[in-house]
This record gives sequence, structure tokens and C-alpha cells, in this order.
Amino acid sequence: MPLKRGAPLLLECEKSEERRPEHGRLRVRGKGGGTVVTIDGTFDLSESNGGTEMKWQTDVDLTGVVGPMRPRVLQLLVRTQMKNLLGALEREVARTGSGS
Repeated sequence: MPLKRGAPLLLECEKSEERRPEHGRLRVRGKGGGTVVTIDGTFDLSESNGGTEMKWQTDVDLTGVVGPMRPRVLQLLVRTQMKNLLGALEREVARTGSGS
């Protein structure tokens, strides 16, 4: 996220709900560069055409220097980060086999 130059955003992640293997909830809280972020996300997995379909929803709350950003900018940032996360997950599953 675009914070003050050189200011790290330190995040703490907590699983608050889990029904393996089809559902999970993740809460992320962080501070850095004059910004406070809270992310609450859920995901649901289901079989689909021999693969896995993932539906997810994320609520993001930002305060501080990036709080006034327009919603379109925030949506783009969240979408980009989710693509990065899901890409890393896909690579890890491919590396370890079936993931079981």
C-alpha cells in the first residue's frame, strides 16, 4: 500500500473461524506510516468441474493518511493484493502436490 516512504506496514493475522476444508475467516490488523488498517475476510470453497471454486468477501477499514483515498483506488489495491495472495497459494499447492 502507498504509505509514507520507508514506513513499513506491520500486520497481524488471526484466524477467527474455520470449517475445514470449505470455509474460513481471517482478520488482519496493522499499523504503519500514519495508517491503521483492519481487514476482515471470509472465503468459501466448493467443487466445480473437477476443480475448486473460491468465493471471497473482504471488508477493509483504513484510517490515517490513506483513509481519504477514493473507493476505486482502495478496491484496486485490495484486488491486487488478493490476486498476489491467491497466486502464491496456487503455486504452493502445485509445489506440494494436492495440498492434502
